[in-house]
Formats: sequence, structure tokens, C-alpha cells
Amino acid sequence: MNQFRGYYFTLGTTNLLTSPLPVVLGHFDAENEGCETNVTWSTISEQHCDYFIIDRSYDMENWSEVARVSGANNSSEVLQYAIVDREFDRNGAIYYRLTQVDTDGKSSVMGTKGIQVACENNIQPIIYPNPSTGQLNVYTTISGAVTLFDAQGRLLKTEILKEGENILSFDHLASGTYTASILLDNGKFYLEQWVKM
Repeated sequence: MNQFRGYYFTLGTTNLLTSPLPVVLGHFDAENEGCETNVTWSTISEQHCDYFIIDRSYDMENWSEVARVSGANNSSEVLQYAIVDREFDRNGAIYYRLTQVDTDGKSSVMGTKGIQVACENNIQPIIYPNPSTGQLNVYTTISGAVTLFDAQGRLLKTEILKEGENILSFDHLASGTYTASILLDNGKFYLEQWVKM
């Protein structure tokens, strides 16, 4: 596995006379702006280039496709490409991979780029203290609702969550382990175990 920070690497060459690849890559880059990542690349020349694939990974082992962008088929001019990724669902390190597919179906990885992302929509709600004697605090950057279930899966109570700190009281509950189901207004869902002493 190649480890890197903030740099891209290319497989092949940018020499127009000796390149064995149908596409000569000019650059490949990714920049994060909050909840959006702008992925850009350029080609110096293209021969029989059908399309490009941009994949995303959080560990450089498991990849998911973000977008497909049509190539120019044949070109001897510098061409610019760009996509915007708004679908990543966690913060921290994210990797983007550029793959070129030619008109015969053959593919080659042109480059991989690693960046750090920080989107407030991806900040997981925090439950504390845990365990506690009855007070349950939920901190979230997105409003929503929390539903508490007992060990048998029975619904006990639902509370509305506002942005910031929410102080909830469950003093009346017996000691044990409960499940807090949190559904945020952005559609994201979290399950947390909470222990009442």
C-alpha cells in the first residue's frame, strides 16, 4: 500500500512519444471545502478514451464509485475535468482515485489523492455521561430526535433534539443498558448504548 499525505502519484509517463497509456495525465487533485470536495484533473492527450471513473475510499482498500465522466475519445489538446463530491459521510482522511477506461474496455489507474475533510454534517452526536445515574446529555450539531429503547426493544420515550447540548432526564428508569436511537434532520441515523446505574 502506498502511504502519502497531500500528494498525488501517477502511473505511467507524461512523455507524449513514449507513453504506453491511451491518456497522458496533466494533473489530478482534490480539495475539500467543508461539505464539498472538488476533484479536478486534466489530460495532455487522449487516445480512444471512453470515460473516467472517480472512486472514494476511507482506507485505500474499499472503494466506491463517485462519478463517471465521459472522455474526449481522441484529443491532442489539454482538457480540464472536474466533479464535486458531497456524499462522503465521515470526517478525517478520504482518498480519491482516478481511473481511465478506453473504448476497448481496458482500464488503468491514473492517480490517487489523499486529503483531510471536515464537514459539520458528519459530526456524530455525543452522548454523555455514560454510564450515568439518570441524566443523559446529547450534543449534536444538527437538530433531530432521540428515542430510548430498553433491553427488550420496547420504545420508552422520544425527545426532540436541538442544535448544541440537550439535557434529558431519565431518573425514573431502572438500572440497566438502554439503546439511544438518534435520527437527525439531515437523514443520518445513529445507535448508541447508554448505561443507567
